[in-house]
Amino acid sequence: PRTLDTKGNVARIMEMQGGLQGARELYEAVISAEEQQLGPEHDGVKDSKSMLGFTLRKLAEEAEKNGERAEAAALYGKAADMFEPKYGKNHHEVRQCRAKARELSQA
Repeated sequence: PRTLDTKGNVARIMEMQGGLQGARELYEAVISAEEQQLGPEHDGVKDSKSMLGFTLRKLAEEAEKNGERAEAAALYGKAADMFEPKYGKNHHEVRQCRAKARELSQA
């Protein structure tokens, strides 16, 4: 788990420096390994998923700015899916991402 913590920290740094796609890929790898080692309901897995959620939300915002509505909608939906295990379905991050996904899916 310490190696996974380090990889999660590297992903966070990548995100802060604007490397959103690289951060996403690293978070996804960390989550996959954590789920195998710790189980999907472990608090550490939920923390990693929420961090991935923030990265996905940023990617969705970029896609939306670029007029990529379908991609943005999918990313907002995935972000909500990552936030929900830690925060619950009624948390503002989950609700906002789901609302944006619905909004962008219409039209």
